[in-house]
Amino acid sequence: MTRLVQHAVDRMTGSIARLFDNGLLYVAIYCGIVLLVYAGGMAGQFGISEDFQSVILETLGSSRTLLLQLGLFAATVLALNLIPLIALLASMRAAAPLMRRLRIGRFTYFLLAVLCFWIGVLALNKLLFPKSSFGFLLPSALDALLAWLGGLALGVFVVMGVLPVAWHVLRRSMNLLKKPLFSLIVGAALLVGITPPLFSHWAAPMPAAGQPNIIVIGLDSFSPQHMAHHPGALPILESLLAQSTVFTQTLTPLARTFPAWISILTAKYPVHNGARFNLTAFDQVHDRDSLPKRLKARGYATVYALDARDFNNIDEHFGFDATVGPQPGAAEFVLVKAADQPLVNLALLSPWAQRLFPFVALNRAAAVQYEPSEFVDAIVRSLPDNTAQPLFLATHFCLAHYPYKWRNQTRQGGESLSPEQKHIYALQVLENQIDRLLGALKASGRLDNAIVVLMSDHGESMGYADGLWVSREKNAAPQREASQVGPYQAFAFKPGFDGHGANVLDRTANSTLLAFQAYGPMTSRFPPGERARLASLVDIMPTLLHALNVETPSGLDGLNLMAGEVAMPRVVPTETGIRFNALSSVVHVDENALLAESKDFYRVEPDSARLIVKPERYAGLVSTKDIALHTQDWMLALLRKDGSPHFRRVALLVHKPTGAWTLGEDKALIARAPIKTLRKTAKNLYAGEMDDFAGTWVFN
Repeated sequence: MTRLVQHAVDRMTGSIARLFDNGLLYVAIYCGIVLLVYAGGMAGQFGISEDFQSVILETLGSSRTLLLQLGLFAATVLALNLIPLIALLASMRAAAPLMRRLRIGRFTYFLLAVLCFWIGVLALNKLLFPKSSFGFLLPSALDALLAWLGGLALGVFVVMGVLPVAWHVLRRSMNLLKKPLFSLIVGAALLVGITPPLFSHWAAPMPAAGQPNIIVIGLDSFSPQHMAHHPGALPILESLLAQSTVFTQTLTPLARTFPAWISILTAKYPVHNGARFNLTAFDQVHDRDSLPKRLKARGYATVYALDARDFNNIDEHFGFDATVGPQPGAAEFVLVKAADQPLVNLALLSPWAQRLFPFVALNRAAAVQYEPSEFVDAIVRSLPDNTAQPLFLATHFCLAHYPYKWRNQTRQGGESLSPEQKHIYALQVLENQIDRLLGALKASGRLDNAIVVLMSDHGESMGYADGLWVSREKNAAPQREASQVGPYQAFAFKPGFDGHGANVLDRTANSTLLAFQAYGPMTSRFPPGERARLASLVDIMPTLLHALNVETPSGLDGLNLMAGEVAMPRVVPTETGIRFNALSSVVHVDENALLAESKDFYRVEPDSARLIVKPERYAGLVSTKDIALHTQDWMLALLRKDGSPHFRRVALLVHKPTGAWTLGEDKALIARAPIKTLRKTAKNLYAGEMDDFAGTWVFN
């Protein structure tokens, strides 16, 4: 019996030894350590509701391209986790003589190297990515020692797990170089690699001489009201505006990023260019004469850069040679959450970040990983080397968009601020991004002859007392109780933290920044100073084309703002986008509820794996829009019922300077307003959408 037991023990010991020799047990131990790290760090990372899960499963089944994108992400993560193991196993073979000389066992060597690797990775992850959910795996008492701890631990791993195999490969390579055939192959490869850069500048097209660079810098979620309520808080922006032609009465056609930018690029209102919502399908957007296409035809290099693609997927389709920023698509909504992993985070610091993780790199939505300065540096790297070729660079910075978070925000106490303070803090970091970009453009000589447009796509409601154009206290009709006026008035007349795109009566959300500053020969075209004329973002393209002495296409809604005022009072429209119940306030946003609600409006294109508004929902969503028509001093708001008890169909006239308003009873106020002009414009722009207003007072 004893012999049988001894024999069994010997066989088991031998089997284990063979497993160690074959490396299988090392692989199992390494994978176990990795699983423990990930189980601890990702516990609670996803608060996934049943609705969230059903949306994810439904979305995955709709597109093979999406499955492939997620599969590539998983494969890249797997490779990142296995590379250290492969390097260590190879090094252990190369270091076998050294281990025997030092009398260190293979298992001890392996375990020490693996522990050093993961301690180093977790330490650097906590130091460099303070918002990472893996940060709590190391005691907070070690925070002051993280750099030393991480560097020392990774240094030990490099010595044990990398240098032995590197030295082995180097010796073998030196031996191979002694062979003539191998040397010839290496020399030929080097020659092929360096030849294209040497001759690439000869192949560059010759630009037209003297054309200025056009730089459009967009700020997300910024209104001039934010600056007015926080004087001195944004000194860089204040300095830039002091040197610019500033249009103080500028409106966005629609307070959402994609429709606003399409309006900028086409000089047409959403009702004419087809971009009535975020993520409108490209085949519904009319962009034949877009600004980048026209400038490209004149020899311009055209680049579009933005650091958030979740609801703005503008790309080369609209006439740009290149885009900078995360890759657009449905995969982004999943991967910005799944990407919070130590090795992924550290890999995003490498020069290959955009190739490895295209949906996460440079993505403001990935708050754990996003570093504001890195996005600016990526823009600068993307610019053509040929500075003689005129450049059209359109950029959009989304840091001031909810949730106002980024990688290193917690280092300066950002989490303890109120929503309004977080927004201003984000704007301060954003203006540093702008300053960094302009500094790089100046250093490269691109501002020697340039026009810089500083604009915002929309504002952000922050609960200001003067945040609405209407005033509850200044109803021109005899005062009545809110319940008598109707539930819409009780909802709309209360300023709040309701973001943007949901309320045409919100001045903070619909008023935008627009300023032109010229450099070099173009300086006289845009003298510094404020202009109070009514403007819209659709005016950017005609104003720039006129400054370039380029013929403006016919049929545009935009005007050249540097020309004289039009004879008739100008009327500028604004409208709402899709209104989500889960986004009724930027103070409390339920992401699970938002995703579940969104599935009714969006679907994934099977081939491109991009999100688009469901074509079958388009007409119905248009019918829920509110529309406002503005002159310099007046606004006619057409407020539609969309199934919510908070909205009822009314026509509301507002005198913007005073906030006085009427639902049609105050004849004296109506007599002062350009009602005929407002009514005519409403019918011209929205003739097919006005049937349910036929019985309201303004159309009688």
